[in-house]
Amino acid sequence: MGRQTHIGYHNCRDEGGYQFLKESVPFLSGKGDNQWLTQGYYFWTDSDYWANQWNSEHKTAVSKFTITFHQDEELLDLVGNSNQIFEFQKMRVQVAKRLNIRDVSRVTVSQVIAYFRKLEGAQRTKGVFPYLAVKAQDAAKISFFERMRFTRKRQEILMCLTRQQMCVFEQARDRITYNCFVSPSEYKD
Repeated sequence: MGRQTHIGYHNCRDEGGYQFLKESVPFLSGKGDNQWLTQGYYFWTDSDYWANQWNSEHKTAVSKFTITFHQDEELLDLVGNSNQIFEFQKMRVQVAKRLNIRDVSRVTVSQVIAYFRKLEGAQRTKGVFPYLAVKAQDAAKISFFERMRFTRKRQEILMCLTRQQMCVFEQARDRITYNCFVSPSEYKD
């Protein structure tokens, strides 16, 4: 596949004014177990819908970015790449063994990513996790168009709307290009 271009929407608190935000976005997330995909620059992908919903209890600004990867191995796609999803499940088992967690289902996404990012940082295990970003989704509970059956006679369903996020790691900041503000309306370029 090679070069990949993605559109991402970054949500942040509207503090400091237009000029400050334009010069500062995207913001690097905090560290710790609360980060779904570990530390990085977080984007809602493809549509600004979820970016506009996120953090709604605060006054926010949403900005649009283009994120470019030069090789397939730079993005761990846990949304649309079945091979990488299967590989990630194997990584999860490895982390469970390494951390002596008997119930693999208790291993979190962030634990797997953090563990392999740490391995990638060590000289002797360099190349084990070559990714510059991770794209993942959750099954958000929404009232409209949540799922749809493929046919009346079968039970399989199409998950119509998932919340997809991408976390671009700090060392790949140069892959992120600012496009414009989406909201608030007075910030639109």
